[in-house]
Amino acid sequence: MSDQIPPIAAHTIQRKVVIATCFGTFLEWYDFLTFASLATYFSTLFFPQENPIAALLASLATFGVGML
Repeated sequence: MSDQIPPIAAHTIQRKVVIATCFGTFLEWYDFLTFASLATYFSTLFFPQENPIAALLASLATFGVGML
């Protein structure tokens, strides 16, 4: 019994993997770009406004933790 995948099927599987990987990477970087662009708005919405600079830094720190 042979467990080898035919070359055409292997090529199709590789193509699907590459497309899914590219789409996932694009979606992840789009998410980070959107969050970075909206960080100034998030700082006013989600963090205390006694010190606006600290709120902005907290928002950017949240973005930084997401990059890890």
